[in-house]
Amino acid sequence: RMPKQYQADRIQAGTEKVQQTVTHMVTGALSGGGISGNGEVGSELIPNVANGTDLATNTWGIAEFLGLVWLLGVVSIMVYSVISYIKLRRKVLCSMQVENNIYRADDISTAFVVGVIRPKIYIPSALQGDNLPYVLEHEKTHIKQWDPLKKILAYTITTIHWFNPFAWVAFNFFCKDMEMACDEETIARIGMEKKQEYAMALFDLAQETKSEDAVGEGLKLVAGLMRENPE
Repeated sequence: RMPKQYQADRIQAGTEKVQQTVTHMVTGALSGGGISGNGEVGSELIPNVANGTDLATNTWGIAEFLGLVWLLGVVSIMVYSVISYIKLRRKVLCSMQVENNIYRADDISTAFVVGVIRPKIYIPSALQGDNLPYVLEHEKTHIKQWDPLKKILAYTITTIHWFNPFAWVAFNFFCKDMEMACDEETIARIGMEKKQEYAMALFDLAQETKSEDAVGEGLKLVAGLMRENPE
């Protein structure tokens, strides 16, 4: 039997030889670029790792910044919308109910619908005479066609895409198309023989409220009527 000291020496020598072989193989595989023979990390590898870390940090920083800008834009539009809605509710706070879901208010200049589940029609107190029935029919058509809900959904989509100018252009065209569809449906319900009175009622209301869009729609209806009835 070999002495214990001799066995320990042989084991230690074998371990050192294996370590030297592994170190030599790693050094040869890296071709001298990164890990030296003594197992230390070379300077050639450190800049690459550092640059990769910086690049990843910069990339995530830009994405986070753009996300923050988008979020601030959405929050700003939502805050503005809530403030506008609160101001509108204050204007109709002292409104007087006329019948069912129709209310008169002193501090408003045009008729509109508020609400989706239980919509209410608000009309100016100054709106009287023969134009009133046509204006009410117009607003009732908006309710029947679920236009308040459609407008809310369209506005929500536009808010999400607030950074895209084409989204606002599309929303503007959507609102105009919705009004035109409402006019066509209203005229179909009240009868073509009352188209002239309806057009003039819309035109008079637009003049009173100084709404350029409503004036334009009223003029289009009047012009169309004149083409159909040149006399």
